[in-house]
This record gives sequence, C-alpha cells and structure tokens, in this order.
Amino acid sequence: GLDTEYTTRVLDDLRTLVQVYSGAASVEAQGKSVEVPAGFGSEVKLDQAPSLPTRLPALPDFSVRQGRSGATAAVRDGKFSLDLPEVGVARQEPGRVSVQEAARYTGIHLQAARDVQFKELALDRVIGFRETFDFTQELRAGRYWWRIALVDPLGFESRYTTPESLDLALSPPALEVTRPGEAEKITGPAATATVVVEGVTAPGAAVTVQGQE
Repeated sequence: GLDTEYTTRVLDDLRTLVQVYSGAASVEAQGKSVEVPAGFGSEVKLDQAPSLPTRLPALPDFSVRQGRSGATAAVRDGKFSLDLPEVGVARQEPGRVSVQEAARYTGIHLQAARDVQFKELALDRVIGFRETFDFTQELRAGRYWWRIALVDPLGFESRYTTPESLDLALSPPALEVTRPGEAEKITGPAATATVVVEGVTAPGAAVTVQGQE
C-alpha cells in the first residue's frame, strides 16, 4: 500500500533481502507468496521460495538520559565511534530494543551524503561491528550528512539513525624535512645545482617542491 515503507537488497551471494519498516508487503518467488509485516524481513535465495518473516534488527535508544547510560554513535575529528554499553536500559518502544539485546549485531552500514535526503551519496559502506572508520580517509573536505543502520548475521538491517551533519575541514599532514639540514649550505652554480630533499610525512601523502612531486 501507499503507507508501506520497505527496501530490497541483493547481496553478493545473490540472496535478496526484503525489509519492511512500516505497513506490509507481499514477497513472491517460485510460485509462493509470503506476507511480511512491519519490523520483519524475508530472505529469497536464488531459485527458492521466500523465507518466513524474520524480525529485523532494531535500533537501540541513542538518546542519553540523566542517570542512564545510553547508546551513542558519534563522529569526532572525522572518526566514527559506536558505543553500546553493557548496562543501562533503553526505552522499550516499537522498533527499539534495550542495549543488552545488541549482541546479535554483526555489522554497521555507514552512509554519508551531500544532502540530508541522501539522494547524493558520497559514501556507502558496511563495516564490521567492532571496526573503526575514519571519514577523513574516504571523503574530501566539505559538509556532509551521515547515518548508520545496524546489520544482523543474515544481512538484515535496522532503520537508519537520524541524519547528523558532518563538517570535514581537512588539513595537510605534518611534514618533517630531514635533508637538507637546518644549517646545511648548498654550494655550486645555482643553474646546475641539484638539491636532494628528504623527509617524513603520513603514508599516502604527496609532497611537491616547486611544482615537482
């Protein structure tokens, strides 16, 4: 129906995941139909009928209340971090779970876009649940919006978090010149002299001297 919100994803192993977030959807394959309600998903393997509905992973409560430890997802200095404490109970609402139930998550679906509607994706990546991620290594300087969804072992995903703004003001990495030395003198005719410049900087960085890399 018009009030149905769902997504479909085809994985590398050619499984198709249908995920319903509101309303209901009918999934059909190999002559069999399965009704999938909100908060559930169905897995369709190649040349097989749809699976029975499976509950989708739900987002923990990312709001931190006074006196309680909540789940937090944040980006600081371009580096993403996710903290799901072992203690503390989140609100029990449809589509949300307590932080203790987060053990079944195995991955994080990260997205960054130039617009808050996420129509212009700049990054779309699934990382391991305990992996770290640095946006500064993947994106150019500028303003972005980012969000995450949590992924379970079957590949089903929760809803995305509310988009958050991300301003990347990238600065060049530190450069230490080791040659020529501070007091070293270069002798010889300027027109024919060759100066060897050596130093240390971040891996992958490019250094230019008078336009030469």
